[in-house]
Amino acid sequence: MLNKLNFLKREAAKLLMLGAWAAICVSVFASVILGQNPQIKTLVENRYKPQLIVQTGHSEKVYSVAFSPDGKVLASGSFDKTIKLWNTETGQELRTLLGHQARVNTVAFSPDGKTLASGSSDHVIKLWNIETGEELKNFTGHSDWVFSVKFSPDGKVLASGSRDKTVKFWNVEAAQEIRTLTGHTETVMSVAFTFDGKILASGGLDDNIKLWNVANGQQIKSFTGHSEGISAIAFAPDGKTLVKRQRR
Repeated sequence: MLNKLNFLKREAAKLLMLGAWAAICVSVFASVILGQNPQIKTLVENRYKPQLIVQTGHSEKVYSVAFSPDGKVLASGSFDKTIKLWNTETGQELRTLLGHQARVNTVAFSPDGKTLASGSSDHVIKLWNIETGEELKNFTGHSDWVFSVKFSPDGKVLASGSRDKTVKFWNVEAAQEIRTLTGHTETVMSVAFTFDGKILASGGLDDNIKLWNVANGQQIKSFTGHSEGISAIAFAPDGKTLVKRQRR
């Protein structure tokens, strides 16, 4: 289930129903939806009519996808322990990133589009150079699977959510942990920054969405009463609305 939550007025409205294991990613240029197989289906917008491109290359189910800021590159993370980069317009595979020892649960581009972050069931977060495919840095500190990574708008801070029930902030340049946020009682499935980078939202399988002050790590608000677990969250462009997806 996908719906939106006004985090100031606490109002919610259902938007869309999706399968329990579907993944979806939308940009101005294209949309992606994933199912139970290794294929990626990308609907590319063009001048005349949308074009459906089917990308094959992963050997197991694709769990996470993300577009680069300019929409030209699609990154995918899979149960096969790899990350693949694709040309969005043509569907051609650009390169494969190897290094994780377990399935890749989450991928996210830096704001400048030059770096990709990935989180895995091996408990590790990695940074990659998009142009060369080189592994740049490792972030270790989570004690369980990493399910979500997001860059702050200025690209200096990375936030992560894990099955260890914590949210962590990391200094991107130093690859060091800044602080750990505790409060969730189940897996943290998704994290999202506001567009000014001052607030982080986290959603978990404990049916809670929490808002955090990025500067000091203090919890601002907690939204309870959800059901089925929160699997994904994102801020709308107005900065006042959160979109959430529940597992069912």
